[in-house]
Amino acid sequence: MATRVVLPLSNKKLPAHFGLRHRAAVGITEKTDALCLIVSEESGKVAYIKDGEFVLFENTFGLIETLKIDLV
Repeated sequence: MATRVVLPLSNKKLPAHFGLRHRAAVGITEKTDALCLIVSEESGKVAYIKDGEFVLFENTFGLIETLKIDLV
């Protein structure tokens, strides 16, 4: 575990409503084999990010199926 970790930010052009968390999540998945999940405080939607690309999920069914495929 660590604190004060600075994650690599992506230079990709992201929609304006995506903030620093999304840019850091995209950046870390561009540079490593990590998967990132971000939950919106406002909408509750889950952003799943892998290899610098993201998908938004409105329910857990699609997210669980994607995780099963990607983590096998």
